[in-house]
Amino acid sequence: MSQGEVQEQIDAAPDQQEPVIAEFARIAIRTGSDLPWLILPTGIACQVEPEQQPALVPNVKAWFSGVVNRRGQMVPVFDFHHWATGTPLTGQTTLVIIGQGADNYAVTCTESPRVILCQHSAQSVDPTIAEPLKSCLGATYSSRQGLAYEFDPDRWLKQIAADVPLSA
Repeated sequence: MSQGEVQEQIDAAPDQQEPVIAEFARIAIRTGSDLPWLILPTGIACQVEPEQQPALVPNVKAWFSGVVNRRGQMVPVFDFHHWATGTPLTGQTTLVIIGQGADNYAVTCTESPRVILCQHSAQSVDPTIAEPLKSCLGATYSSRQGLAYEFDPDRWLKQIAADVPLSA
């Protein structure tokens, strides 16, 4: 067989290798069983705050759950599920502090944060996701836990900042 014939067979043969799909690990939170996993941006820390109930703050929206004292610093606590869906989160919840230093805040979650293996997905944002939440979501990922979305905490905080007081 000549070199040209060998090359023709190689070119005609189907590619036997499966495409390599890049999976990577990311930290994700879940703020309700009816909401998607939210993937935190790279470099954003999160930590579970064990057994601390928020102190209530008067004259704020119902989804602002109050504040907790974290090493002498007051950390605002949000019922993210209530904000996103209009329905308060009920049952067993976990308080997750996101960020570090003076810029941290806490959200109530139905599960502890997880490191999930995910990969980029071409799917767009699920149309059934509530409108206020859609504006805080970025890239879509697939994972063993289902679809997950990149969460933009800065965009979310800017969006809710004016809405915390009842008078606004």
